[in-house]
Amino acid sequence: MKKFGSVERLAAGGSLVLLAAVSLLAFLSPSQRVAWLIAGILGLAAIIGLLLRQLNLQTTYLQRARAELSDNREDLTGLTVELTEMSLVDPLTGARNRRGFIDLVDHQMRVAAREWKKLHFVFVDIDDMKSINEDFGHAAGDAALIEIVEIIWASSRTVDVVGRMSGDEFAVALIHADDPSIVANRIAEGVAARVRDPKHPYELHVSLGAATFDPAAPDTLDEMIKEAREAMFAAKHASAEERAKKLASPSLR
Repeated sequence: MKKFGSVERLAAGGSLVLLAAVSLLAFLSPSQRVAWLIAGILGLAAIIGLLLRQLNLQTTYLQRARAELSDNREDLTGLTVELTEMSLVDPLTGARNRRGFIDLVDHQMRVAAREWKKLHFVFVDIDDMKSINEDFGHAAGDAALIEIVEIIWASSRTVDVVGRMSGDEFAVALIHADDPSIVANRIAEGVAARVRDPKHPYELHVSLGAATFDPAAPDTLDEMIKEAREAMFAAKHASAEERAKKLASPSLR
């Protein structure tokens, strides 16, 4: 059952009084009728004024409520976007995590296929990461991961996508790049410069592999990651064999 407010009760009561006053007009003299009509008109005007005031107050309240609701929605939307972005970023290195990398690069691959452009991938793996953790502690291992991401960022462009694919494996998707070897060489040079820095207690080495998405013979993102990873492992094995040969033959040292 609907409940009436004070203004609504006043309006209803005033209407009854006016109705009663009109009913009494037949029993009054002409001068009394005029007085009652004037009083009734003034009373009706007062009631209408109160109703308009209440309507204005309710309108103002609704406008404020809508504004607050809009602000809350904007805050909630911003918070949702922020939380979503955080869920796609690796908290240690700041690179995209595997899910974030796949989500963004999958879209870029569809764009590349539609625009008939190639998309290149470079896979980066830290060599002997286990030894760094065991010999210098996990804090040093975390620092190595951060260093590698910084080198990758410095070697690529802002439009490129850098992701941490697993513990010590990273990938960078090169958007609208012509040759993945340019970025791969920059990464290798950055790591080599880091190796020569005497301030660090451990050496840092990486293995690199590259793959290219060609819209003329398109592969899936998983296939591209697998291809770049396999190329990286091939480079890692070749590097290990080269080091083994140098150790076995003094003339090659």
